[in-house]
Amino acid sequence: MGCLNYTDLLFNHSSNDAAIQQDSQVLSYEELNVRIFNMVQYLRSVGIHKNDHVAIKINDRLQYIVIFLALWKMDATIIPIDSQVNAQNLSDMLHDADCIFFITESHDRISKKYIETCLKSEEARVVELNHAELLLVTLADSKPDNHCSWIEHMGLPKDQGYMMLYTSGTSGKVKGVLLRKASLINNIKKVIAYTELTKEDSILLTLPLSYSLAISQMLAHLIVGGKVVLTDQAKSSLEILQQIKLHQVTNYASTPYFYENITKTIQYVNEDFLHNHVRFFMNAGGYVSKYTIEEYMKLFPQAAFYNNYGQTEASSRLCYNKITGPDCGADHVGIPLQGVDICIFDDNGNPLEKNSIGEIGFISEDMMVGYYKQSVLNREEYFLTGDLGYINPEDKLVIVGRKDSMIKINGRKVYKNDIEDQLQALSFVQAAKFKKEVHPSLGEYFVVYVILKAGVEEEKAISDIYTFCKKRFNKYIIPKKIIHCNEFALTSNHKVKIQ
Repeated sequence: MGCLNYTDLLFNHSSNDAAIQQDSQVLSYEELNVRIFNMVQYLRSVGIHKNDHVAIKINDRLQYIVIFLALWKMDATIIPIDSQVNAQNLSDMLHDADCIFFITESHDRISKKYIETCLKSEEARVVELNHAELLLVTLADSKPDNHCSWIEHMGLPKDQGYMMLYTSGTSGKVKGVLLRKASLINNIKKVIAYTELTKEDSILLTLPLSYSLAISQMLAHLIVGGKVVLTDQAKSSLEILQQIKLHQVTNYASTPYFYENITKTIQYVNEDFLHNHVRFFMNAGGYVSKYTIEEYMKLFPQAAFYNNYGQTEASSRLCYNKITGPDCGADHVGIPLQGVDICIFDDNGNPLEKNSIGEIGFISEDMMVGYYKQSVLNREEYFLTGDLGYINPEDKLVIVGRKDSMIKINGRKVYKNDIEDQLQALSFVQAAKFKKEVHPSLGEYFVVYVILKAGVEEEKAISDIYTFCKKRFNKYIIPKKIIHCNEFALTSNHKVKIQ
């Protein structure tokens, strides 16, 4: 691939090859480049310049990509906003990011609410763009001469090119992960290499385009001359498999819940869903159980399964394990990528030996600059991820779960992912989640939330789960309640959310 600079994102591929497809609309690389060029000229004409902080919140995924790539080409600092963000977080993000411009759709309810508030206080000016009902909001309190003041104050060069991805983290307060675009492209080059991407590859993208993995996979496939297929991110798991077959895509990336859901609805997965053209599936980076991966490999024996580990703060891949069969070690995420070092730490910040569970820390050449307006990272110090894991005797990283997946009850440690894996392995359970509750007088106890397979009698299933827990787990782990659910709520990034 040579040395790819982050500004070299006008894709020099065969002009007639398909680049992006959304529903029946297909853009060739020539048409995509024309759209990007025209969008660059138009955005410049309405006042957007290099280094300007520009947020985008657009539901039309094709339009989103064109504007994203145009802003990238212009060297603007891009702030992708999740389409499902609430009004308060939207306001907090735009203020925290020192946004000068905000591009959104005129029919977006949350954006309209924010704009109306700004107009009442005379803090914004709204211009209708000549593109598909888009609005350009100019924020009056963010002046061109001070919007990069934090970057300059911290001694960071303005001309490196940045992107900010926002997360609420564990605190509930928005945090802007400040990434160098060059670091993102460097990380993408590694992903292209280990997945052996070529122009023959195509990917179905259903994850939100504000999500680091979606951005990484979108750019990776376009850089090699492949094809990106866009579809409604709210599709069910079975509908996604139908889309994979319909569009004959070779690759798909999603969160652990998608894979858990498919393996637990195996009775609905017949020959119509099993596609020999699929080259690989990819886990987004969260914890996925060995059982889920092994069941998935049975469904798609011809396809590789990339069990990744990464974080937005890492730009975003850190480790990968390419699984091509039942004996390929589905219980780990492999070894670090080049330029990455992983270490496990105890609660006091001391490094741990192999096979000892602790918090995962990393150093990476692609790691974030820091959290915007909060801190610039020391790139020679380990960044603590909030994830638990250990290094096995073969030097492979094993993920145990998030730090909050280690639950203390009456002074005892319980790893909820291990409990959930065992419950989900039951033949009549489609999905299970384990949570600690606190009663004002009875104290701490555990609750299990389960989705049962179709046709399973609820009362008997709950009784069987109780029996299983009593035989398998210590007394303090046995749940006091088992609650049957029809479905689990998902966050916008397709992660399970239990209230």
